[in-house]
Amino acid sequence: MIILFCGVCIGLATPISATVQIYPLGDSITYGDVHDGQNFPSYRYWLWNDLKSKGFDVDFIGSQHGPDYGLVYDTDNDGHAGYTSARELAELPTWLPGLKPDIVLLHLGTNDVLEGVPQATTIGNIGAIITELRAVNPQVKIMLAEIIPTSVNKTNEQIVSLNTGFAGLQQQMSTDASPIILVDQYTGYDGEHDNQDGGVHPAETGEMKIAAKWSAALVSLLSQPTIQPTIAVTTVAPVVTTVAPVATQTTTTTSDDWSGFGKSFGSSSGFGSFGSSSSFQSGGNALGVVVSSSQSIIASIGSTWGGFGGRTTVF
Repeated sequence: MIILFCGVCIGLATPISATVQIYPLGDSITYGDVHDGQNFPSYRYWLWNDLKSKGFDVDFIGSQHGPDYGLVYDTDNDGHAGYTSARELAELPTWLPGLKPDIVLLHLGTNDVLEGVPQATTIGNIGAIITELRAVNPQVKIMLAEIIPTSVNKTNEQIVSLNTGFAGLQQQMSTDASPIILVDQYTGYDGEHDNQDGGVHPAETGEMKIAAKWSAALVSLLSQPTIQPTIAVTTVAPVVTTVAPVATQTTTTTSDDWSGFGKSFGSSSGFGSFGSSSSFQSGGNALGVVVSSSQSIIASIGSTWGGFGGRTTVF
């Protein structure tokens, strides 16, 4: 079953526990580049730091490492500049040995459009790439991008058509064990202003937009964050009140229900509100109270204080 949520098609898959192996796969949009002396590390830099800051246990994998440009992030990937879907399919078997991705981030097809590759050929190649990935891990989750626009309207028309073809591929090949999750990287992306000069490769704003879309889609597949907020706990000592014995009355009350203690003891003793106190209603294993004319109140309160139990809430 596939549901549509916030522009991202998400399969109903069980979150992956332990360290999640994420495989960034594609062309130069995945790898990054240098333009006019400025470094563009691709969406991977922003995505890895975003996931780590949220406490997710992830590991980017790939046959190549870089570029790091002196930045701190996991640089493993298989983004290859200039590659079409056909070349990616041909070389994928040489990259996969030693890799077993849990999740694949696949952004591919821009060079196919620029080189005039027939759409049916591109769709067929990407379907074959998915088959190769499943041979390595039959339960791999495929995040297939509806690829970003360029600054050229005519090219974008072909990209929109290709993205529609990806939706058909998803319907044909997605399975419960290995869902294909269609991630809309096209909508909200400005091919003119979010790309570098030349209109194809992402500028910093484009990289960040791509990373945000991947991150939103990944959350449903990742286990709970490993980082949890620190919550200060204040321990309050119980207040013990000594009451003078009543010479004319002897009352023995033994009960596991402390909410009625005040009523059974009598309102004149001043314990009416004491019995209904929430901190004593939630305290467990009360042993009893004995009150007599010749003795003080001897109270033995159980060792567990439900009111002080703690629960950590993860935001």
